[in-house]
Amino acid sequence: MHSQPTLAQRYERKRDDQPLPDLWHSCNNQCKPHFHSSIELVHVTSGALTVYLDDQKYTVRENQLMIASAYTLHRYQSDVPSTETIMIIPLSFVPSLQ
Repeated sequence: MHSQPTLAQRYERKRDDQPLPDLWHSCNNQCKPHFHSSIELVHVTSGALTVYLDDQKYTVRENQLMIASAYTLHRYQSDVPSTETIMIIPLSFVPSLQ
């Protein structure tokens, strides 16, 4: 029997160890539930992406943007072919949120 990961196991420390914003492109993105102090933006450039913020399910379609606020548990899955641009922004780059 598999146990559920603890909240500490879902903390994505590597994102919080990055001092600068990070940007990359992805196809058919999949990721397990995780959270970090950085803000995460996902722009779907084609197709659609199923996104869970905490336990709320959203479908983000082509030319839409998903924003995961700091410490929000989130995950993605591609149920159809999709491409995305993902940006991670440390809170230190957003003075109004500090």
